[in-house]
Amino acid sequence: LGGWRVVSVPHATVRHLHGASAAIGSPDFHRWNERNRLVMLLRCAPARVAVTELARFAAITALLPFRPAPRTPNFRPSLRLRVLSETLRMLPAALRARRALRSAGVTAATRRRVWRAWVGR
Repeated sequence: LGGWRVVSVPHATVRHLHGASAAIGSPDFHRWNERNRLVMLLRCAPARVAVTELARFAAITALLPFRPAPRTPNFRPSLRLRVLSETLRMLPAALRARRALRSAGVTAATRRRVWRAWVGR
């Protein structure tokens, strides 16, 4: 999304140890996964998508104490508040990276086109 083209290489093989730095399903896994998702959206996604997803995450977090939720770490209000605080702490760097992409010629139209291709629309 950062100015690169996304292409398919049918015979390519990728080896990736999923959850290598934190056990899958652990609080750290969910915290890093959600935080990194939000930060990457702020850096690379169309502005509307990034703002909408950040607002959605915050709204769900605010409503969790008042609604039944699964007993998994990613639905713990304390974990989600930590995700929000870490995301906000990383926001200045994410916005600098976003501006650097713009300076490198990545336009809003390019972001939208890549986003639509990536999400299958």
